[in-house]
Amino acid sequence: MSYIAPPYKGWEFARCGKISFMLLLTVNGIERSWSADATTLAQIVRDLNLEGKRIAVELNGEIVPKSRYSATHLRNGDKLEVVAAVGGG
Repeated sequence: MSYIAPPYKGWEFARCGKISFMLLLTVNGIERSWSADATTLAQIVRDLNLEGKRIAVELNGEIVPKSRYSATHLRNGDKLEVVAAVGGG
């Protein structure tokens, strides 16, 4: 069994000459990886089990309106900050 070194960040080690691409994102200061299929903000929100919740998302320092989640494509190295609204008095 041999491993191939990844050509750059975002490629993971693979066996037998096969390489798969992973999307690397920083979410609230923690680096996480997703399959390359999860390319929109809406998909990431769904994967984080936050769909339908009262949240705000900042992508690389810019607030993304909820209406744009499906149209917002993510790239390797993007930084997300996700905050949830908390009720109370």
